[in-house]
Amino acid sequence: MERNLTLDVLRGIAAMAVLLFHYTYGYREYYGHILDPKYDFIYGNLGVELFFMISGFVIFSSIAKVNNAGDFIFRRFSRIYPTFWFCMLVSFFLVIIFLPGTVKNYQLKWTATMISSFFGCKPTEGVYWTLLYEFFFYMQIALLLFFKQIDNIVWWGILQLSLVWINVFIYAFSDRFCMAANLNWGMLFFAGILFYKLKNADNKRRWSVHLLLMLCYFTSCITLHSAAERIAVFIFFTVFYLFCFGILDWVQWKPFVFLGSISYPLYLLHMSIGYIIMNAIKNYFTFSPFIFICIPVIVVILLAWLVHRFIEVPTNRYLRGNKYLVLLFS
Repeated sequence: MERNLTLDVLRGIAAMAVLLFHYTYGYREYYGHILDPKYDFIYGNLGVELFFMISGFVIFSSIAKVNNAGDFIFRRFSRIYPTFWFCMLVSFFLVIIFLPGTVKNYQLKWTATMISSFFGCKPTEGVYWTLLYEFFFYMQIALLLFFKQIDNIVWWGILQLSLVWINVFIYAFSDRFCMAANLNWGMLFFAGILFYKLKNADNKRRWSVHLLLMLCYFTSCITLHSAAERIAVFIFFTVFYLFCFGILDWVQWKPFVFLGSISYPLYLLHMSIGYIIMNAIKNYFTFSPFIFICIPVIVVILLAWLVHRFIEVPTNRYLRGNKYLVLLFS
């Protein structure tokens, strides 16, 4: 599937929501803010739920391009790990220098796996927690490809939803099992897959897809912690419905398309680097909280673009263009 600009807009909106959450409410929690609390973007962290739904949609759409499970894993690795490792190291060394004592050296090796929490280790950056769930979603897709069951992915989704209800109401599984089975957020990835099927269906009135989407939403409601989260996810489902029926095709705002294209490095880099910048300039911008927040926003967007331009795109292109690596995983 060709790159969809409307999805890039949604990515850009989600990325900025998370960023503004950290630069308002998040920064206040750690260091105290010059911004009045009533202006805190307290629900910006809910952009993560939107990211999960987009990921389900996009990853399932990409399956048509892969030959087997090895090919899928190779494509995912080349897409996410080199950029992740680069951003992780940049953030880690800056934190060691400017925010001493907030991370330990041993955390780095576990964070590099992208699933450090699975091994009981806190990642070097708070925002990395979401990558664990992306990772295990990819592994589930890879297993379905390996066993040639990708056509039965709906049954996989139904099983996952069932496990969530069992975990909440009947028997509590271990934390590691919940992580590996993606019981906390899997329903949002599954919803993204269902929305892809809906968007590309000849008959958009298939009751089974709509029923499963309703079940995904209600399953998310039993794992989310607040009414605000449930309302936000309902809005995300509504937006995806509008997208699937072509009502949002006109939404291609260039600034958000740009932010969507750099959303991965922007997400990885923004938190601690932004805090370092804010700590450095805090005493000089007490007269304008708006400028105080805008400066780190501009800097991390520029850094994210540089990483996208000179790390993310080139490494992805190089790895996928290496015929020996391609043959190895084919």
